[in-house]
Amino acid sequence: MTGPVWESVHVFRHDDHDDLLLTQVAPLMAELVADGLVLGFFYLRYWDGGPHLRLRMRAPAARTGEVRARVTDRLGAHLRAHPSRHPMDPAGYERFAADFAAAESLSVYERHLLPPDTIRAVPYPPEHASFGHGPSLAAVERHFCASTAIALDTLRTPPSQRLSAAMTMTLATLLSLPTAPPGTPVPDRARMMMNGAPPAPSPTATSPTATSGTTSDTTSDTTSGTTSGTTSDAQQTKAAWARSRDELTAMAERLRTTDPATAPHVPVLAWLGSVRELRDRLTALQLQGAFSPAYPRPITHALNRCLHLHLNRLGTSLSQEARLRRMAALTVDSLR
Repeated sequence: MTGPVWESVHVFRHDDHDDLLLTQVAPLMAELVADGLVLGFFYLRYWDGGPHLRLRMRAPAARTGEVRARVTDRLGAHLRAHPSRHPMDPAGYERFAADFAAAESLSVYERHLLPPDTIRAVPYPPEHASFGHGPSLAAVERHFCASTAIALDTLRTPPSQRLSAAMTMTLATLLSLPTAPPGTPVPDRARMMMNGAPPAPSPTATSPTATSGTTSDTTSDTTSGTTSGTTSDAQQTKAAWARSRDELTAMAERLRTTDPATAPHVPVLAWLGSVRELRDRLTALQLQGAFSPAYPRPITHALNRCLHLHLNRLGTSLSQEARLRRMAALTVDSLR
């Protein structure tokens, strides 16, 4: 008997992705779960072909066609009734797509803008290089589903609170990274944190998700008090961290000693619990020889990658992510 499989669709939308997620995707997924058609789901935001959401749904193999039809019909009707108000400029897409593709070392990508307010069925390619196969990949995918629920809960909070939550979740991830065995050379914390972040495109590139519920890269960050998109961002981040040092170190100490099971409904603690659970599962699989990606510290790499994908779900820009990682690294280094 064939087990569950992943069904995947890309929903192209050039307006607020947060609104689409909260008012359309989340209620629809809840219905499909209640009907036994979806056993778990996660999403990503991506730029290739134009701003879109990638929905991955785990479904019984015999019912994937039904899942695809329900999703396409429901979301398609919404997109047709409420077309994107700010469609992207095709020439502008071609410019930034080349820049983003170069930053991600992609040779194959959509050279031209795909139509907005459309849905495409596209296979889901697991990241085997980072997450392995079999039980390790299954553990990561369970974490992706938990991350999605946490992200949706966070997106229901006021926008002014989301970067603060992202800061705490970034710090929680760094504190959860496995300790190196005695005698193992350990890179500095900042390097460990930056290893999981994708390379940023050039400063002239404008993110296609700037209208998707994210904070603009040139908007002051309420968590760090810095303005991104300038050549002195690293210095500004360090100065902002110095001003917030007491608050961040106190937060780190609380995260170190908190049992996330005491309040699993709180998004930050739910994230902490999911990261620790994934770390412990991958550690056990590594000891069994069932998790061995070609990275010097494969578990640290996997957790860093999961953090990047979680921040993506929150709508955090690449420059904001880099800033959050630097501040988390400075905070943990200060605890030594």
